[in-house]
Amino acid sequence: MNSKKLFLSIFSFILFGTACSILIGLLIFGTDIFNVRSPFFQFITFGMIGSVSFALFRFRRFRDSAYMNLLLFFLFYLAWGRHHVLTLVFYFSAMIFSAYVYAIWLYARVVFKLARPFILGVLLSSVFLVVTIILMLIYYSGRIPFFPFKNIPLGFLMGFGMAVGFEIAEWVNGKFFMEEPEESLRPTNE
Repeated sequence: MNSKKLFLSIFSFILFGTACSILIGLLIFGTDIFNVRSPFFQFITFGMIGSVSFALFRFRRFRDSAYMNLLLFFLFYLAWGRHHVLTLVFYFSAMIFSAYVYAIWLYARVVFKLARPFILGVLLSSVFLVVTIILMLIYYSGRIPFFPFKNIPLGFLMGFGMAVGFEIAEWVNGKFFMEEPEESLRPTNE
């Protein structure tokens, strides 16, 4: 695949994954997702982080993924007002880990494409639950035990939205940018 088609393919995964995450958040939570102080702002930030990570991992661009994620971390850290750096690091890492697992181990192996959005939704909500429990142990307060129940649906909805966007991007890529998947992108029978 030439570099122009590669760029367009990566860009389509980022664009559609982020857009569908934002659309799901907008449909369910309204315009609160555009408020930086709202917990629903995650649909924008983590939708973008997850989509960038997935697209770059999918095309085996690991170094580019590291650079982009560092840049996005600092941008969102500044946007959130430079608070709760440890919490941000944990959730950022969870999103990148989920995108990696989904892109490298699950995406190409799941044959039933309609199941992919549910798989990423469950994966992301599970990882968010683990991160929330870890943060609860670090920062225990009277309010934190309710957070796992709030993060599970948010993680599921973000993951579901991104995965729907990835399916749209795959269709667009197959229609316009890619003739055949590269050998390294085909699933293996390991």
